[in-house]
Parts: sequence; structure tokens; C-alpha cells
Amino acid sequence: PEKLAAAVTSMLAGQEVVVPCMVDGDKNAIQTRSARIQRLKASLKLQDYNPKRDFVGWGGEDFRLLAGMPGFTHLAALGRVDPEAIGSCTADFDGDGRPDLCLHGASRVLLLQNAGTSFNEVALPGATGARAACWADCNGDGKPDLFLATPQGPRLYVNQGGTFADFSAGLPHEPYHNLTAAVWLDADGDGRSDLLLANGYLGLRLYRNRGPQEAMKAPVALGKWKFIGPFDNAGQRGFDTAYPPEKELEFGKEYDGKGGKVKWQNGDFRDGEANNLALFGGDLNSDSVVYLYREIEARAPQEVPAAFGSDDTLTVWLNGEKLIAENVYRALTVDQTRTPLKLKAGKNHLLIKVCQGSGDWSFSFRATLPALTIPQLFEDVSQGWNLGPNGLLAGQKHSCLAVADVNGDGKPDVLHGDHLLINSGKGFTLGQATGLKFNSASVSPLFLDVNGDKLPDLFVPQNGTSKLFVNAGQGRFIDATAQAGDLARPLGNAVAAFAQDFNRDGRIDLLVACLKGPNRLLLNQGEGRFTDATEKVGLQQRVFNTRSLLALDVNRDGALDIVFNNEGQDSAVLLGKPEQVASKGNSP
Repeated sequence: PEKLAAAVTSMLAGQEVVVPCMVDGDKNAIQTRSARIQRLKASLKLQDYNPKRDFVGWGGEDFRLLAGMPGFTHLAALGRVDPEAIGSCTADFDGDGRPDLCLHGASRVLLLQNAGTSFNEVALPGATGARAACWADCNGDGKPDLFLATPQGPRLYVNQGGTFADFSAGLPHEPYHNLTAAVWLDADGDGRSDLLLANGYLGLRLYRNRGPQEAMKAPVALGKWKFIGPFDNAGQRGFDTAYPPEKELEFGKEYDGKGGKVKWQNGDFRDGEANNLALFGGDLNSDSVVYLYREIEARAPQEVPAAFGSDDTLTVWLNGEKLIAENVYRALTVDQTRTPLKLKAGKNHLLIKVCQGSGDWSFSFRATLPALTIPQLFEDVSQGWNLGPNGLLAGQKHSCLAVADVNGDGKPDVLHGDHLLINSGKGFTLGQATGLKFNSASVSPLFLDVNGDKLPDLFVPQNGTSKLFVNAGQGRFIDATAQAGDLARPLGNAVAAFAQDFNRDGRIDLLVACLKGPNRLLLNQGEGRFTDATEKVGLQQRVFNTRSLLALDVNRDGALDIVFNNEGQDSAVLLGKPEQVASKGNSP
């Protein structure tokens, strides 16, 4: 309501604003607030609905000022993945230094690229819901790849440089799928990320990574869009005027443009549809020129069919060669001009120029890429590792998997439910007399070092009093809940947690997700004792009904921010206050 009031006030003052709204078409999705979010321009001058003219970008709302929570400055609503929100995970999947997000629920997966002041939704081909989601570099190219445990089976999305290709065909075949949990781990110590899945009554399945294969790289990879402008098109002279981008592609330079200095910027454009180019405001969107650039990488020389559309004129170069020159002032039709792109092996440079007269200003691009030939990337070694339908914990179904080297032998061990599987490097054995006993239904246990002894301890969210198990070595744990200070008090219906040093005192703290009650912040005072700082940061003021959460520096200001994946309401991100971490040891 407060964001709507601010937008209306600005519009009444004659200003143009950007407002978030849901995409029309699916009335049920709109009613449940699960429809895709887009950002559109709005003002008293815009009296009709014209997405080509008014579209700004996909994804979450901009951050807005937050009052009343001492620990936080701003809040932004994210998309919803409920009903049955489940989890969240983070990785910098586009390599820009900002943490990106993946929120998942039983019916929807939301992949969000962090644009600094907002989050842009990134498409995952064929993805619906997921019971689990996790990141790892499975092919050794330095980019995080995404695995989803979906109702239809396992899905592997290989990172192509900010976009994702579905490599699920490279996973082993199973008779059927009833996936409840998944996690990456290097089970055999070969330096490659293997996959461990909980597949219902088929038991735990271990997929060994066979290593990088050349076929995992897409035959053609499309890079991100960049744009620069506006330049002058007075008297329609811009078509024949060679502005600096036609002479050099120097993305760090500034040039004299229409209305002042201009420089290259990242563009949020979608292939195969009309993309709005009225990006500059006011008169700068008339009688102007814009250039668009995209890098295209090819594994081998090849020809790729491509189609372009423009409103108004269109000029296209590939690697400096002019392919299209249409000096026509027209309305855009998607795919109105077609030409093959003759790509060389390696990096190719696509440059587009669109001149604008008045009215709408837009472009479209579509490339028909060659199909991927997907090799067998993983092999099922479950039986040899004492797993599978006749192996350890066969017939048991749990919704969580957690990984840590609990006995200090350098090999990742696994927690499934309240059972511990000890890794020998060649197989798993069931841990005996581990001291672990808790209700594992619908909760996500978390390994962390609460006492600084370099051994992973275990926090288990519970409805009422959660549990803290301290690692005693050799795969055994002691229930230390009673000695854990405020952690021993009832926290509400706790279901998940995230470990991080929130106050920069060198000790790992706990942020706890709760249903039907406020989320909790517990500060580690040392030796496994915690103080409840929930009220100090203001989290008690609102019930987010959170299923999963993350703590990370979203805007790179040095303060930890919090992401909530919520049930029954929008997911959200809270920006932390930088001044609270200005000196080491300050409390939140």
C-alpha cells in the first residue's frame, strides 16, 4: 500500500514512475499472486496498456524504504513459489559479483538475477516445481550449475554464462521418480561434484560425476545484451551516420551522445519477442539512435538462422560485416527480417543499430540454435556404495539431506533424517550410537561450528524447542540444547536455519525460519551459548511465515541482508544496516 501511495503521488505531480505488476492471462495465478512479475512505466500521459512501449523488465520490485525495524533499511518483495514453499539457495550464476537467488516450491521454481536495485527473473526451460535445489560446478568450467529434484524427476541445468541449458538427459535413468531431497558432494574425493538423491522407496542414489566432456559446452552460446545511446537522428540522418560503436567496440568508454555523455549498459532483453527501446526518458526517446551488442560463441564454424524485427530502421553487422541495412520507418513485427549468421569458431560480435523517429521504439531477435548432443555425464554407483533399494536406509523417506565431514577424515558424510552415513571414500556405513534423535519431518537440519573447535555441530529446527547437538568426535554427538542459552527456549514452529557471523565477532550465529510466528536471530556468545536478538533487529514486528531463508550481502555494502522464502505471502529480501558492521563486534 505504501508503495502504491508513493507511485500515485508522483504521477499526480506529473512524473513517470515504474511499478511492478503481474502478467495477465492466467486468472488463477493472479488470484494466488503466483503470476510472473513485470515492471512497467506508468504516468498520467499513458492512458492505454501498451507493453511494448511501457515494459521495463522482468522480476521483483525495487527496494523500498523500511521503517520500524532497527536492523534493516529496505524491503523488496520477491515472487511467490507457494503453495508449499520449500527452500532457497544462492550462487553468482552470471559472474557479476552479486549473489543471485533460487527460490523453490512444490509447484514453482523462481530463478532471480541480482541487478543491484531489483531482481530479474531468468527462464529455466521446462522447470515447474522442485522438492530440492542446489548449486555446484559440475563440469569444471568455473560457472555454477543448478540441480532440481522435481516431481517429474531430476533436472540438471548447465550454466551457459548466465543462461541455462537442460542437460537432464545426461543423468542416469530410473524406473520412476519420487524425489524428496538432493545434495552435491565429492563422495570419492576426485575433485568433481557428485549427486546424492533421496528417491523414495528406490532409496538413496549416488550419481558419480564422470568428469568434464566437450559436449557439455553448447554448440552456440548467446551472451548478454548490451546497449548504448541515444545518439542523434534529427532529420532521419542517423541511419547514414557512423557513430562510435560502428568504429570500435570499447565497452569501458564514454562518448558524446544526444543529451550528454553515453556509455554501454547491460540490457534486459528477451529473445523472440518485442523489446522496448524507449529507455532514456522524455525527448531522448524520439529522433534518436541506439546500438545493441551481443557476443555469440561457437564451438566450430557454422551457420545459424536468425530473425530480426525493428521499429524503426534496422542495420545489422556480424564481425564487422554488414548483413542488413533497412532504412524504413515502420512498426515492428517479430521476425520480419531473416538472415543466416555465419559464425566463426570462438567469439563472434553481433551489432544492431535501430533508428527512431517518433512513437514506439523496439526491436526483436531470434536465433535457431543447433540441438545439444548430451553425453552421459553421471553414472549410478549406488549399489557399490551400499545404497539403493536394497542398501542403507532403504524404504525410508526423509525430506532432507545434509553433508559435513563429521569425523574429521576429510570425506563428506551424510545426514538423512536423523541417521548418519559415514563415508569411507568407497562406500557408506551406518553410524552407530551417534547420539542423534529428533523429529525430522518437514525440517532442514543444519551443520555449523558453534564452539570454534573446527568440528561440525548440528542445529535441528523443531516445533517448540529446537535442538543443538555438539560434535564429540568420531561421528558422535551430545545433545547440548540445555546449555545453549536462549536457543533452549521455545522458538515457535522452526523449520529451517542459516548460519552466518551476523555481528562480525568471529562466531557463527543462527537465523531461524519459523511458520506462524516471527523469524529468530540468535547470536553466538561462545561455547555454544546463544542470545536471542530478534527484538533488537525488529524481526518480531512481522510474521513472514518463512519456510527457508538465506543471509548474504545482496547489495555489496558490507552488511548482511536476509532473503525469506515465505508461505502464504510474497517472499522478501531485507537489507541490513551497514553502520551496524562498521566496527567488528557490533551487535545487529
